Amino acid sequence: MIKNKKTKNILLLCIALIIIVALIGLMTNFNKDSKYYAKEFLEIVTNPEDLESTRYFRDVFDSEGTGQYSIEEYGESMEKDYGDLMTDRGFDSAVSNRFIPWDVLIREDVNYKVEVDSVDIIKMGDYEDGRVHYGYSISLRVSFSDGENEAMTVSGDIVMAEENSQWLVDAFRGSSDYQDLYKLLLPNPKTEVEELPEAEELPEAISTEEDLWINTGEEAIVVIEEVEITGEITSTVSRFEWPRESNQANFEIEGSKYAYYEDSIILKIEDAWILFSRFEDWARDNDIEISGGFMSIGYDMSYEVTIFGDLNREEINKLTEEIMAEVKEDEDYEKNKDLIIEKVFKENGITDPEKINAAKDKLIISK
Repeated sequence: MIKNKKTKNILLLCIALIIIVALIGLMTNFNKDSKYYAKEFLEIVTNPEDLESTRYFRDVFDSEGTGQYSIEEYGESMEKDYGDLMTDRGFDSAVSNRFIPWDVLIREDVNYKVEVDSVDIIKMGDYEDGRVHYGYSISLRVSFSDGENEAMTVSGDIVMAEENSQWLVDAFRGSSDYQDLYKLLLPNPKTEVEELPEAEELPEAISTEEDLWINTGEEAIVVIEEVEITGEITSTVSRFEWPRESNQANFEIEGSKYAYYEDSIILKIEDAWILFSRFEDWARDNDIEISGGFMSIGYDMSYEVTIFGDLNREEINKLTEEIMAEVKEDEDYEKNKDLIIEKVFKENGITDPEKINAAKDKLIISK
């Protein structure tokens, strides 16, 4: 009887211990809310040194294609290190917009070192669909090889979504203060490991109201009367850029006169009339592929997030292509540029005035 009583007490004690352990587990899981997993993700992003994907990144990108790993293996390591913490949408967007991996922390071919001092996170609000929005800030120290140091903070947004009872990162993006960091690092001579190669000079070219014309180096044996003179070069730019304004050249020829000659233009250089062909003809003759004629749209990459937010590369390309299509059809596109940008953005569901104004200010369009 005593033995049975003792056995019963031991059994009750074991049950009590199991219940206590279970309760502790439940309490632990309860405490691991969306904020816990958001901070866990940020800890991984800001401490990438020991990640498998970091090793692969350095091998694939820093070896200039001579490393032992393939780009496919790098992609698999990224999914392993980051993908398990993110929704498919969040992962694809963060990779496309280069928010992960944070390359300034893992690159080895630079003369700076970025160290993270602290990571702070604060809840900003809840979405109607159950997602939770947090703001984050990361305090950094940047050390340059010449002994200079800089302290700065970058910030951004992280949105958490619950899938199958698990909190995952659904959106991860940086704010405009990332631009200050990249401006400090990327264009700064202190980050250069090797001397950059000199930029190549462009061909000699002139621009008129109708087109861009390239020097063929051929002399036209003609006699041009004064009444045949069409225009005169009134301004110049450097040989490292195309002339954009009417009567402009990218070489020192200001004051020279030009005239139309058959399907080309001839420009008076010293005592000779030199033949200039249309840009499209020159490109074709030199096997240079061009798209959409002499027309382009561009922007400083450091403003990409400010303009396009968390859009992926395909979505950004779609936007810019639609803008260019509108520009191509608008003879007065310079005057209507802002209206074109706003129209295309809104047609694609982007109504945030900050993004639209940033696009108006930062997108560079030439035609």
